[in-house]
Amino acid sequence: MMTARSTTLGALAATALAALALATGASAQTGWQADWDKTLAAAKKEGEVVVAASPNPGRRNWTVAEWAKEFPDIKLSIVMVRGGEYETRVKQERAAGKYLWDVHSSGPSAVYDFIGQGYMEPLVPELILPEVKDPAPWGGWANAFYDKERKYLLAVYRDLEPIWYNAKLVPPEKVARMGARILLAPEYKGKILWQDPRLAGGGPNFAVMLYKVLGEADFRKLMVDQAPVFFTGGNQIVDAMVRERGMFFMGPILTDRLEPYEKTGMKFDMRAMGNARDVAWIGTDGVTLAVFKNRPNPNAARVFVNWMMTRKMSLGLAQAQRMDSRRSDIANVSGRHIAPGIDYIEPQREENQAEYRKVIALIRELRP
Repeated sequence: MMTARSTTLGALAATALAALALATGASAQTGWQADWDKTLAAAKKEGEVVVAASPNPGRRNWTVAEWAKEFPDIKLSIVMVRGGEYETRVKQERAAGKYLWDVHSSGPSAVYDFIGQGYMEPLVPELILPEVKDPAPWGGWANAFYDKERKYLLAVYRDLEPIWYNAKLVPPEKVARMGARILLAPEYKGKILWQDPRLAGGGPNFAVMLYKVLGEADFRKLMVDQAPVFFTGGNQIVDAMVRERGMFFMGPILTDRLEPYEKTGMKFDMRAMGNARDVAWIGTDGVTLAVFKNRPNPNAARVFVNWMMTRKMSLGLAQAQRMDSRRSDIANVSGRHIAPGIDYIEPQREENQAEYRKVIALIRELRP
């Protein structure tokens, strides 16, 4: 039987526990806030953060403008880099004892080699803000990190990268019926526009997908008999597609790149081939995050990666570029929906790099 004394003691215990929980929570909040304030103050003294980013001027300009609003005392230097040239540059610099880069925020392929060379630091210890330190919105770190060890290279976006076609020239019902095998139809010889799959960038990822879904024999036919037209520049291939030099398109996401043409009054009907496994792969859209070891501005780099991973920044960039954040608390904005239950091909993950290199070597053999 509960007495008045025991009731009083229970109430006092509950009050004490509540006070302890409140104090613990306040202490935890004070802990990260103090760490953030200290890091931000040190970053302002450094005055700059140097970021290697994918060659997307619109993305760079938007990011620089947003950063300036929040951190006017820290200069954001974004250098747009391209695959092999960037890898060679970093290696030469490091061999000469020069440490010029803070953050990598481009496609993932170069970083795998950098990890092996010991150039990179684990990313999670750099995270301070509670909303970015929590792995849950990212689908867990094992899902969000692309390197084998799942600790160096985080994919901020999870984008569906489909093959596109000109619906004015190719019947949509035929595309729906045939899927990727429509690319082998003789009438489309020379009408497939492809961001050069022999070079680093988006082109080889389409090649890996098609190699897996078509098989090697038909992939060889695609490369040789169908005579796809290769382009090195993203703007060149988009312009060629808009001007109907091709009927199928494998390159950068078209949506935002079509706007300049739409503003001139041009009419076209470009459509994604869908979200099936044989016509679309999962990629990062050139936005991953990794931090360099021995970087010149360690605190500013830490501020940058935390900022890039916030919900506010993830949503803003997603809307500006029409791509989809990996964060589960941000709704799809691209209109390209990843279908649940499909085992999509993700050519950019480190465990798929051996096959990636194999396919590129085959293309270079077939199309030197």
